[in-house]
Amino acid sequence: MSVVSDSPTVEFVRGHMEAWGNHDLEAARRNVAEGVEFFGNDVHTVGIDAYMEGLTYFTAAFDRGSLRIIAARGDDRWAMVMAEVTVAGRPWLSARILELDETGSKVTAERVIFTAPPTPPA
Repeated sequence: MSVVSDSPTVEFVRGHMEAWGNHDLEAARRNVAEGVEFFGNDVHTVGIDAYMEGLTYFTAAFDRGSLRIIAARGDDRWAMVMAEVTVAGRPWLSARILELDETGSKVTAERVIFTAPPTPPA
């Protein structure tokens, strides 16, 4: 069973994730602040170009349209999301915390913990 909050922040973040989940990187880019910070397993980037470079690499690894949001909660500035995408027929899980700007219209920071990428069948 999926439990998803209906806060405006969660709705914005869901839209952002659905954009990149469908490989619509231009739409995803419009949702991100110029100075966005990204923190991943062993990665820290600053700036929209670095964020989009990482997102381009990430989206190339998974099947378009395979994003599934498992659970999400948020308030007026923060959203926490558990999600999965499919890589070579296998789930790739992540836990994400995203912060929005004061207008609620741009991602200013994203913190992600990923499971190890699935190994494709031999």
